Amino acid sequence: MNGWPKCFVLAYKIIRDIAWKIRIEHNGENQWVPSPRDLNEITWSISTPSFENIEWKKMGAPSDLIRVSQPTDQVTHLDFGEIEDIAWSEKCRSLAVMYSGMGQHEEALFWLNAGIEAFFDEGFKMISEELGKPELLDEISSPKAFWLPADEVVTSQFPDMVGKINWPDDKIHVSMYAKLKFLYKNYNMKTSVKKLQKEYRVISKNRNDLFHGKEKVGITPETIQKALQSFAWIKENFKLASE
Repeated sequence: MNGWPKCFVLAYKIIRDIAWKIRIEHNGENQWVPSPRDLNEITWSISTPSFENIEWKKMGAPSDLIRVSQPTDQVTHLDFGEIEDIAWSEKCRSLAVMYSGMGQHEEALFWLNAGIEAFFDEGFKMISEELGKPELLDEISSPKAFWLPADEVVTSQFPDMVGKINWPDDKIHVSMYAKLKFLYKNYNMKTSVKKLQKEYRVISKNRNDLFHGKEKVGITPETIQKALQSFAWIKENFKLASE
């Protein structure tokens, strides 16, 4: 809530803390935890025994949007055509935008990270189909992809070791960074892997602290806006160079 008047920040903190107290300690699991946008307006005054209302103000919430429109009798017709399932990555991105607008920045970051992981998985499938290589999905999750970063580090220092190291072939979890690096090393993509990983890092850099339960992660509206911009960039540029 950077930039909000202090009275709204304090009021929201009090209301939020009370809501959590009711939710956790007084059987309030079904109660909605308020967001900053739920505060409509605040009235405050300063008084003394001798003088009332030395200062009096009434202020609307900074996050309230006021829209002015002129009524019209025109009927809007929407042609949905054939309705198809919306990609899970796009649903996640949309949820992130919604929670960001409510001031729930941690929730927004959660959905952005779920969305970008889903988008990459959707992209891997699409690229494998465009290349006519269904085996690509197995390749990017293989031990070869997992050990690729380590192989590059070793062979950059000892060039004579290129192709001579027998890395373990046990099945192992491959990180998204390793999957992307393997894909970009072996196929001609639109952008460099460094640029893609830089944009991906904008979205994922606070993820571990958030997902592993650290209370103070420092997620601000600016954090979410930058992550949304990176999401849009990746969505536009994660594709084969031939497109």
